[in-house]
Amino acid sequence: MGCNQQAFCGATSRFVAPTMCILAEALNRPKSDDWFSSTWGTSTQMDKATRISWGVLGSAGINKAAIAGMLGAKNARLLAVSSRRPGVAEADRQHWGAERAYDSYEALLKDLDIDAVYIPLPNHVHAEWAIKALQSGKHVLCEKPLALSLAEIDAISDAAKRASRVVMEGFMYRFAPRWIRAIELIRSGA
Repeated sequence: MGCNQQAFCGATSRFVAPTMCILAEALNRPKSDDWFSSTWGTSTQMDKATRISWGVLGSAGINKAAIAGMLGAKNARLLAVSSRRPGVAEADRQHWGAERAYDSYEALLKDLDIDAVYIPLPNHVHAEWAIKALQSGKHVLCEKPLALSLAEIDAISDAAKRASRVVMEGFMYRFAPRWIRAIELIRSGA
């Protein structure tokens, strides 16, 4: 199954769907410390059909782009949304067509059918919820910044290693056509 970033509308969602693809590809690859650097600046083709069931922690403005990318990616399924505000998760579920809505982030993390979570929460709680998601056995795609300190990065890294899960920061430049082309030029010696 391939991912075609040209198939998505909107400046941001064009880059979100490939992030969903590369995370799914990571789940299919043998562990390698060099996996990230070897895929930087490349398009991705999945080796086998993997459909990632996603949960979204929180209702945020950036969800318009991120969820549009999930819905556009053939290898992604929006399974659940959550919010701490009463009624918001249910409204988001109806709006986006998710199967489930949770009134707490903890409840979403307990859902065994969710493979990965997207974290668009306020910056100061990214590390906390990334670690909780990893401890719950979920892969993580977190909005930037992933963390606010080196200590938080180390804690996230340790949690990911212990859980054997993938963590990615939602950094769209990795999939921007101009940066992919620049890296191709550099690698070719141009």
